[in-house]
Amino acid sequence: MTEDRLIPAVTAIIDYYKANAKGKEKFSKFVERTPLEQLLQVAAGEPGALPKGGEHR
Repeated sequence: MTEDRLIPAVTAIIDYYKANAKGKEKFSKFVERTPLEQLLQVAAGEPGALPKGGEHR
């Protein structure tokens, strides 16, 4: 990933976490239950990658 894309990717993942975390769920637990493919789509800014309550394991 290029440097100019890193901050927007991290920001997108954090925003997705804020919208989809369960209560006071820790970020690490959220990442464990979220499919890698979903996180990659969010980081890439793909359309439709930010559904509330996205697909989780």
